Amino acid sequence: MVHVCYGTQAELIKLAPIIIELARRGAAHRVIFTGQHVRETRALLDHFGLRRPDCTLHAGKGVYSATRAAGWTGGILARAVLDRARFRREVFGPGPGVCVVHGDTLSTLLVVMLARVLRLKVAHVESGLRSYNWRHPFPEEIVRVIANRRADLLFAPGQWARDNLRKMKVKGRIVQLAANTGKDALDYTLALPASDPPARRAEPYALASIHRFETVNRPDMLARAVDVVRRAAETVRMVWPLHTVTRRALQSAGLLDSLTGANVELCDMLPYHVFARLLAAAEFVIADGGSIQEESFFLDKPCLLLRRTTERREGLDENVVLSRWDAAAIDAFLADPAQHRRRTPIPAGSVSPVVVDELLAMDGQAPMVARE
Repeated sequence: MVHVCYGTQAELIKLAPIIIELARRGAAHRVIFTGQHVRETRALLDHFGLRRPDCTLHAGKGVYSATRAAGWTGGILARAVLDRARFRREVFGPGPGVCVVHGDTLSTLLVVMLARVLRLKVAHVESGLRSYNWRHPFPEEIVRVIANRRADLLFAPGQWARDNLRKMKVKGRIVQLAANTGKDALDYTLALPASDPPARRAEPYALASIHRFETVNRPDMLARAVDVVRRAAETVRMVWPLHTVTRRALQSAGLLDSLTGANVELCDMLPYHVFARLLAAAEFVIADGGSIQEESFFLDKPCLLLRRTTERREGLDENVVLSRWDAAAIDAFLADPAQHRRRTPIPAGSVSPVVVDELLAMDGQAPMVARE
């Protein structure tokens, strides 16, 4: 059985094309939800036309605190260790199977550890991304290394990721993909008819997306991010959908009021399909997230990345400017965002069928498909 496991909105976005392809082929699979982003992932299931999870490990209202998430993660692992037979039967069912995980979240780490305890195989989507800095991003860099070393099948989104895995001398089999599965999710979304008023704007605007813990949990760093957004708003209207953690951090730091009347439009988090269309029509984007970096690359949007380092290579030195919080780099981007355009061609087609080919071959549901 193929068990597709997710816990966050970002994970489901990039795993949804794989689930769609599994369902299209009528392949035996289960969907397991760890329970982190309840409301957000429910909306995504509707957007992608996916069924509700077959199993939910933590039936809460959603977890936005790393401390709370670590607590119930430990509880789930304890249940699996203390009663392996029952846990496996209730969650994964009998017989062999492969757990499909994505990226570098706490959900990824949890499922990798469960698979080890229960002797299930692991397929890691988006393998080989490295910052080579244990502290940035933390703890994502650590989670990725653990997942890479424990996975039996590793899907590397590009040659750079594949080379990283080879340098690590991972034991699992490496499959190089032409792009990230996030491209498939974006293509699927933008191909749908547009029906959301927030995605249709007559006036030029740029987009902001700030939510990483390393930014919002430090008032000084958050204040610097706010200053960048305010400066950008001097020349174009800024639209800033606020993550829950970002809104709380802005309020706590006394920075929320400073954005009022500054040509900055604050709003609540938007559904993925609405945000994707906003991004597609934006003049440029200011962000601190890796997924936004990738999506900006696919859409050829100038992107100012407010981070010291990134584990991704999409768009770097092309449409993406890694600021490293250097004042000169930030000033140069804001002076002329339009000068940053992508030069690397985007691979045509979808990578999800390649992933499913390999998963089904691994699971014994189909013969192996030859891949270079």
